[in-house]
Parts: sequence; C-alpha cells; structure tokens
Amino acid sequence: MINWLFVNYLRGKDNPPLPTQVTALAFLSSVVADGDVATDWLYYNDITTSEEDIPDWLITLQLVSCICGSLSWLGVATDGRFVSWVRSAAILIPALLVFIIAFPLHIIVHVLDRVDSYTGVFCLCFLELKDTMYENIKENVLTPLWLRAKQKPSFSSGTVLFFGILVEDIPQLVVTFLIEEKIKSDHPEGQISNAALVNLLFAIFDILHKLAQAYDLRKDVQNAGYAFKRTIKAHGFWVESLSLSGVNQILSSSFDTTAKLLDAVTGKCIQVFECESTVYGTVALGTSKVLAACKTAAFNNCGHIRMFDIATGALDYDLKLDFVPNFVCVYPADSGSFFTGGDQGLQRWHMPTESASTPQLISTYKVQGGVQSIAFLDNDTFVSCQGSSSVHVWHVNKEEPTHTIRANENDVQVWSVLAMSSTMFLIGNSNTKKGLIKSIEFVNNQWTICKTFDEHSNGIMSLTKINSSLFVSTSHDTTAKVWDTTRAEPSSLFTFRGHISSVSSSVYLKEEQAVATGDKDGAIHIWSIGKYLKDEENQSLLQHAHNSDDDRISKRENQS
Repeated sequence: MINWLFVNYLRGKDNPPLPTQVTALAFLSSVVADGDVATDWLYYNDITTSEEDIPDWLITLQLVSCICGSLSWLGVATDGRFVSWVRSAAILIPALLVFIIAFPLHIIVHVLDRVDSYTGVFCLCFLELKDTMYENIKENVLTPLWLRAKQKPSFSSGTVLFFGILVEDIPQLVVTFLIEEKIKSDHPEGQISNAALVNLLFAIFDILHKLAQAYDLRKDVQNAGYAFKRTIKAHGFWVESLSLSGVNQILSSSFDTTAKLLDAVTGKCIQVFECESTVYGTVALGTSKVLAACKTAAFNNCGHIRMFDIATGALDYDLKLDFVPNFVCVYPADSGSFFTGGDQGLQRWHMPTESASTPQLISTYKVQGGVQSIAFLDNDTFVSCQGSSSVHVWHVNKEEPTHTIRANENDVQVWSVLAMSSTMFLIGNSNTKKGLIKSIEFVNNQWTICKTFDEHSNGIMSLTKINSSLFVSTSHDTTAKVWDTTRAEPSSLFTFRGHISSVSSSVYLKEEQAVATGDKDGAIHIWSIGKYLKDEENQSLLQHAHNSDDDRISKRENQS
C-alpha cells in the first residue's frame, strides 16, 4: 500500500505514474509486498522463540535476510526515494568529516587575524597559508560534494524490483527451506510450521509477481531528470558552444583554448584543434573544414577566425579581426560565406577559394553595442541580440536593421536568440534573478512579444531548436528544459538536472533523438528526448485525423 501511495500522490510532473500503476490491482500488489516483509519478521520471531534446536548461523542468516529484505522493500515502497537518501548520506558523511577538519582551521585564521603586531610577520604568513587552504577545500571538495549530494540517482522501477527479488525473496526462500529441513531432520515425523508455510507461499507468489511486474516497469524511470545516456569529459573548463558535424559528431569549443570533434555515440575524441586562446564558437564546413571563433592570446580587444582541416587538425588559415568574435556561423543560403560578430562589429565574409586564397569581406553591418549571437529566419533575414534589452531584425543585403524590438523589461539583457520559423523567434535573457524566454511573432505586419517561458531561476545560456515546435533551453541554474511553443500554457515538458554547474551550451542529435548539453566544468551529458518526440508525433496524427474527419463532414454537408 505504501508504494501505491508514493507512486500516485508524491511523484513529480516529470515522471507521472503509468496507467497500470493507478489501478486497484496495483494497490493489491503493494499490499502484498508490505505483507511479505511483515511475514519475514514474523517467521524470524517464530524461530527465535521456538524450542527447536536451530543453529545460530541459520538464525543469523534469517536476520540478515530480513534486514536486506526490509531495505529492499524501503527502496520499492518509497518509489526509489530511499535509494536517493542513502546515496546522499554516503556523499554527505565524507563532506561532513572534511568540514569538521577544515572549519577549525578557518576559525584559527580569524583568531590570528586579531593578534597584536608583535607576532605580525609570522601570523601574516600563517594567515595566508590557512586562508588559502580553507578556500581550496571549500571550492574543490565541499562545494562539489554538496552539489553531488543534491543530485538523485536515476534507475527504472523494474530494476529496483528485480534487485529486491535477488536480495530478499530468493534468499528468504532458501533460508526458510534450510531451517525447516533442519527441524525435520531432528524430528522426522515433524511438519512444516504454519509460520514457515505462510512465509514460503508469500515468497513464491511474490517472486513470480515481482518478475512480471519488473518486466512491465522496466521503462518506468525514476528521477528521469537525472538520467543520461553517457557523459563525455570533453574539456577542462567551460564548454562554450556545441554544434553538429555530420551524423552523431559534435564540435565543442571551450575556454581551455581548444575545440574538439567528438563521437556522440562512443564519447571518443576524434580530433583536437589548438587555438591558443579562448574559443567562443565553432562550425563545420561540410565534412572537411572547421571554423573557430577565437580571442587573441594577448590582452587586447582583437580576435580571429581560424580554419582547420578536420582530418588532420592542421591550421589552414587565420583571419585577423579588429574585435573579439562571440560566434561564427555559415550562411544557410550560401555555404561559401560566413557571419561573425562581437563587441564591436558584425560582418559577413567569403570563404577562401582557388581564385582568392584569403577570405574576402562582403558586408559590415552597422551595429551599436556589438552582437552576441544571430539566428536566420530564412535565407534573406536574420535576427541578432547584443546583450541589451533590444533585438534587431536584418536583411542580409542591408547594412542597417529593418526592425528593432525591445523587451518589456528595461533591465533585460538578451544573450540568446533562436529562430523557430520565418515569422517566429525566441530570445533568452542572462539576468541572474530570473531566466526569461520570450517568443516574438510577426503578427499584423509587426513583431510582437506573445509568450513568456519563466521556469528557469537564473540566466539563459543557450537556446536550441529540436523541430518546428520543440526547443531546449540551458541556464546558469544547472538545468536544461524541453519546451513546446504550441502549448497554451508555456510550461516545460521536461527538466534535465544531470549537471552540477552552469549549463552553457546544447545541440540536438537527431539520429539518437537526444540532446547534448555542456557545462562550466567541461562535461557534456547526452540525454534522450525520444518520449517527447513520440508524444508530439502522436498529437500530430490525432490532429490530422481530426482535420480529416472535419473535411469529410464538411463534404457531406455540401453534398446534402
């Protein structure tokens, strides 16, 4: 009964119960599981108070079996929460021990900070040593452990049930037979006790029932928000951008001065591109070249666009810029040209060709305040954001914007922009108090803010399109969310919580029906969204069938 209550009343919206888990049969199964644990302990009490000469090792074995069974039952009954509690405790106990050692050192630092000048030189050295030590322990040990303790393990309900069979039901069955066999060997005319008979029947039924139930619940994932297919430790620091290169190959760029080509299936690094400075963005040119937007290694406001050979990783060309590029992207209507922009400019360039060995500048757009990112609405139109409350719509052949749209809030800083169609795009702000995403649509011959998606608790880092209605957002709040723009209520479909630091970038892997997200620590998590793609396909089919029915009814009415 306890498991039924947890499943039906305490689950979050990310993991609603399956239809088979809300039935009366599910309630009965939960009651049987509770009764199975109770009979284990009743049988243990029966053999410990019995006058039979049962060896101590068998009684101890029964006790161990009861304890393991109770722990397994807690895992199932609490709908997996007990597993999360144990994991968090296992992480927090070492963290507490480290804190007990480190905190007195921190107190000593403050005490020594108040000593008189007579011992000032000695204390100053000691103070710096202890203070640095405590800060390092706090940043590199305590904080990561605390963040990991807040995370939850992800597993299927079927796995927990199968584990319960291995540690509770089968051992209980074996131990009961051993004990009853010992009693019968001492008294050949004896029979199995009533308590043992009830225990055996419960155990056999429970094993068969749990096997069937475990199979049915194999896809019922607990803490689905923490589940991911694989993790790639790609970089040593921020994963600044992610993009696709071919099928299931990811291009990543980082503050660690490298860009990498990664296999999304195996997680292996295929190629490394050395940029010698921070890499803000990368994009693939077909299957042979890679463009990387880099900051100049020296401390100035200059940058460059580097072109690499994918096969060898060799640098083919280095284009010097008079600004630091925040991004680089290929023009969708002409793969022979690319756009780049930064704090002081937005430009379009021709790629090097056989006739022109160096990139040729095509256009310089008149921007104020620089450009953080751009998104193409169609082959002729793109939209840009500049880290302020304004976004601009441009025609590729005009140097000045055709439209300027202001967000309603004056303090909004728009750092992310994503085109969903030729008449709709999204913007995301970088405010630390609240991460807002707004949809802007072309209605009545003007751009209008239509919806606001406001579930993130910190600034938006990136926006990625999945299809015509679904998109993914990443945030400083360590989460990524899947949204549906067609929903009447702008609430997320799913929240991925597998990161422990700011989630800075994302890319959609169509072949795997998954999303790859990169974070501040240099890790890339790949997690599935197949369920939400199937749900949308089903809704589309239903809508198509509904429209077909309406058409048939309309034709009949016209004929009549």
